[in-house]
Amino acid sequence: MSKIKLGLQKMIPAEKIQFSRQVTTGIAANPTGFPNPLPAIAGIVTATNDFENAFNAAQAARDTAKAKTVTQNEKEAHLNLLLNQIGAYAETITNGNVSLLNSIGISERITHSRVGDLPHPSNISSSASDHPGTVDLHWDKVTGVKIYMIEFTTDPAGATGWQAAGTSTKSSFTVENLTSGTKYLFRIAAVGTAGQSAWSDSVNKIAP
Repeated sequence: MSKIKLGLQKMIPAEKIQFSRQVTTGIAANPTGFPNPLPAIAGIVTATNDFENAFNAAQAARDTAKAKTVTQNEKEAHLNLLLNQIGAYAETITNGNVSLLNSIGISERITHSRVGDLPHPSNISSSASDHPGTVDLHWDKVTGVKIYMIEFTTDPAGATGWQAAGTSTKSSFTVENLTSGTKYLFRIAAVGTAGQSAWSDSVNKIAP
């Protein structure tokens, strides 16, 4: 009966790679104590390197897939926003005429009453992110929102020069590609079926 217990099933990939190299290095350094290893050390070294390369490639693919999924969700949310807006427009302009709505592929099911105007986001906070040139924004969730729009400007008065920073389906957003040491103003608007809210009060932060 074997007296050793390697515990391979409980090892994460990095631990298994480190363990394999520790074993092979130790055996190779003691040819007297471990003559003619079976299987050959060279084969285990190759298998370890192959596993490490495959793990790194898989991890990179997971990271890429995660980033692409975030982008997909943002694009889908933006498309949903535009389709909801055109649906509301069609309902209003046709006065709920089912025949006209059906002629453009919109079924009667969406001809509901529009919701009231959304309040603008409030209690906005800004904080320096862990990375240079990025600022984290947080605010209170707005009921009925489909997407939030975020803008920024370097105009001290906040009257001109607003630029789109991005959109978010959550009540938080990280603004990237800012110039470190520059003071920025940020504002947020909520968008739902009834349209866009007023812009929030602005908050300022110096990009780290």
